Amino acid sequence: MLGDWLVETVDALCRLGETTLTIEALERHALQPDQRARMEMEARTGEHKVELAKAQSEQELKRLLGNSTTLSGSVVTSASGKGIESATTTPAPDVRAHKPTRIERAASRDLVGDQVPAVNSRKCTFAGVVEIEPKRFLESGIKLVECPDCARMRSLELRSGVLRFPSHDKRKTRILNTDRRWAMGKTTWEVVGAERK
Repeated sequence: MLGDWLVETVDALCRLGETTLTIEALERHALQPDQRARMEMEARTGEHKVELAKAQSEQELKRLLGNSTTLSGSVVTSASGKGIESATTTPAPDVRAHKPTRIERAASRDLVGDQVPAVNSRKCTFAGVVEIEPKRFLESGIKLVECPDCARMRSLELRSGVLRFPSHDKRKTRILNTDRRWAMGKTTWEVVGAERK
């Protein structure tokens, strides 16, 4: 409506060859009283909706953040279709009904500078390629291989001509291995252990 009023006034001035928009020109092309009343009501209704939405947004934000203070009892005026204003209070939401859950990380020190992450002490440091000649390994017929660090045994298979000892937890017991197996000697891998009778 307001836009229409300005456009009509400027259009009329342009048709008369005038280039200046004046108060007098606006008064000559003013809207009818019923149109102005309707425009006023629409403006007030829009302002009320903005205020109400803002209050609801603030309450929702406080609820989400877990703030116990709310906008309880805040007065919001509402405009009815007849231009009558009435005061209403927004009910305070029950804070106990919804307890926000906080997600916190476990307490730990942040790394500073070049630091090596802590290694799981349960894992053995030996893992990877076992330097046993494939031909010797196959001819021996023995598949058990003993970890040189913790003495855990694994049955290995050649894969693409390579033996790999998998990552594993450290062996906890100190019972001697007596099975026939491959074990690291002083410098090379050897078959050790008593033959079964």
